[in-house]
Amino acid sequence: MEFVEKLAKVANVEPTLVRIPRDIIVQAGGNPMVEPLYFGEYYDVPPITEYMGKVRRLLNMTLTPFEDGLKETYRWCLRHHKPRTAGFEFDDKVLGMARAASPVSV
Repeated sequence: MEFVEKLAKVANVEPTLVRIPRDIIVQAGGNPMVEPLYFGEYYDVPPITEYMGKVRRLLNMTLTPFEDGLKETYRWCLRHHKPRTAGFEFDDKVLGMARAASPVSV
């Protein structure tokens, strides 16, 4: 969630975060690795903690702060990647299923 918020800040948009239980995504046929990909496709990975001290010491380099690197990466993607052209029918289906299953509105 923190990454999505930081990416939204870099992209200068206000994110709308919706939590969808994994079982609803799976029930709808969603998978983060194969079609139909769901909207969380790139963020559905376990957290990774990295210790960068060894990189600094062995390579004698200064690391770019995360937000600066994210901003640079976002700008690069805008220049080099085509926008996603697939529809969002699957995303709409999963959101509808989550709304139906949840006592609180999603």
